Amino acid sequence: MVGVLLALPGGIRLLTENERADAQVAERPNFVFVMTDDLDERSMEQLDGIRSIMNAKGTTFKNAYVTYSLCCPSRATFLRGQYPHNHGVLSLDPGAQDATVPGGEQTFRELDRDQSTVATWLNDADYQTKHIGKYMNGYGDLYKPPGWDEWFTLQGPPPTTQYTVASSAEETGRTVTMEEHSTDLYADQTSDFIRRSHANPEPFFVVVDTLAPHGPPEVADRYQNHFTDTPLPSPTNNFNEADVTDKPKWVQSYPRFSQDAINGIRDRYRWRLRSMLSVEDLLKQTIATLQETSELDNTYIFFTSDNGMHLGNHRFEQGKKTPYEEAIGVPLMVRGPGVPAGEVREQLVINNDFAPTIAELAGVTTPEFVDGSSFAPLLTGSAPPSWRTAFLEEGWLHSGLPSMRTPDHKSVHTQTHIFTEYATGEYELYDLVLDPDQLQSKRRTGNEQLYSTLQTRLNALRACSGEGCRSAEWGTTTTPTDPVPGPPRVASTSPANNAIGVAPSSNLTATFSEKMDPLSISKSTFKLFKVNTAGSTTQITNVSVSLSTDGLVATLDPFETSTTTHLAKGTKYKGVITTGAKDVAGNPLDQQPTTAGSQQKAWSFTVSN
Repeated sequence: MVGVLLALPGGIRLLTENERADAQVAERPNFVFVMTDDLDERSMEQLDGIRSIMNAKGTTFKNAYVTYSLCCPSRATFLRGQYPHNHGVLSLDPGAQDATVPGGEQTFRELDRDQSTVATWLNDADYQTKHIGKYMNGYGDLYKPPGWDEWFTLQGPPPTTQYTVASSAEETGRTVTMEEHSTDLYADQTSDFIRRSHANPEPFFVVVDTLAPHGPPEVADRYQNHFTDTPLPSPTNNFNEADVTDKPKWVQSYPRFSQDAINGIRDRYRWRLRSMLSVEDLLKQTIATLQETSELDNTYIFFTSDNGMHLGNHRFEQGKKTPYEEAIGVPLMVRGPGVPAGEVREQLVINNDFAPTIAELAGVTTPEFVDGSSFAPLLTGSAPPSWRTAFLEEGWLHSGLPSMRTPDHKSVHTQTHIFTEYATGEYELYDLVLDPDQLQSKRRTGNEQLYSTLQTRLNALRACSGEGCRSAEWGTTTTPTDPVPGPPRVASTSPANNAIGVAPSSNLTATFSEKMDPLSISKSTFKLFKVNTAGSTTQITNVSVSLSTDGLVATLDPFETSTTTHLAKGTKYKGVITTGAKDVAGNPLDQQPTTAGSQQKAWSFTVSN
């Protein structure tokens, strides 16, 4: 078994026990994850219906980003919770690009990355799963990846109308031709899956990957005459940017637009908006089906995009793959059990976070390779006092795509700045507070300290993995001091206190407020008890206990000596961290410092039937 690594560095908590207990609804929650294709944030200004559906009943994330603005790498990140430099999918279908840059669904499959994804994690925990729509660039055969009970996936890019279809009883799919409008088709597929899943006791997880608004946009007949007078989005300060002498040579190689080109960008923008009206219908139909089946109150709905899109910004007629805000920023809205309605969050959230967030809400563990952090704490009534302060943005040059000239690069993005280092030896630095349109890159001269600070953070992130990424993002790599003074305590646990519906294969984890002494974390200080009917307890002794390399996360693996035994279904258990656990300074655990004497940590949870 693998210990969950949803804990965050430096003692920062995920959810308090009460918050996580509240998040664990009576039944394990369902998930509908809708990912659009190339939807930019500014287009959302015109999509009032989607904003009303999602934000009026949920929370909008103002600073949501992808870590590589390109379809296939971004989709791999969603499924795995990893930065692209870790999952290895760095381009689209390699057959159409530079063969030296690995990418496409072929790479994802050949590297066995599809053997462990958010789909397999939930499916192993008895979730009913289905994928609908676009998967990854280069997919085009009858293969059904692990973790998906049902598979309804487009074979190749439009205008193909062929799908690979497989039921839960089929290990491989069959080709089916479907001529109807794709988004309407996906809406019907989603509703059908929800209705059939409702008849079973297990919760469901469905991913809907729309083609909209990817070009050429597919527009339903009923929306052909909408947005006929809609202007390009504002502000337009960086549209057809007049002066790019502050920018790298690859940006300077793009000429300014002719009026014909500007008209083409405007027309393309309007067609993109029209295609999104069918996505609004998909959301409405999905919610109506959830209401019809009484599943709505127990279902999280995520709405986002695989990346953003340039629409004339910085002289790019269209495209992504750049480190600019229009390309890496994405819409993100979530509604569901306990999610505040009408709330707007300012924290930095990235696509690395989707998989661990869904996993935490579902009560399942994630592998150690996951780089992202669960943003489940941001889906509660009160956001945590601290959050990540930076993330890594990265990209690779593809000689096979001459219209996308972005060189290999790495960037560090904070709440206030983005600093990019190109393989060409060039740099960009923007103050996103004073210059949100990224019109004037700051020179090194006169900004030496800022360059140095951001270079240090970039160096910590550029090749990070797992817990190291979270430490670097939260700024604890070089200053691993405890933000909470006093004796060590348990900041969060998994499963949460009083959690129900816990998977039988779950491990127990405890995240500490300070770095702990490895010699003090053992089976004698981290214990598991079975709670008997009369309330007495029986200790489970054949367990394995380990401590993460940073000393912050302890994991208890139940029944490690057995390859077949799991936690008993329908049974209540109790986890305990005793005061024998000590930090590296020798201070014993004290869960309640205001109470006389050191206090141990204890929490209970119940395994699903």
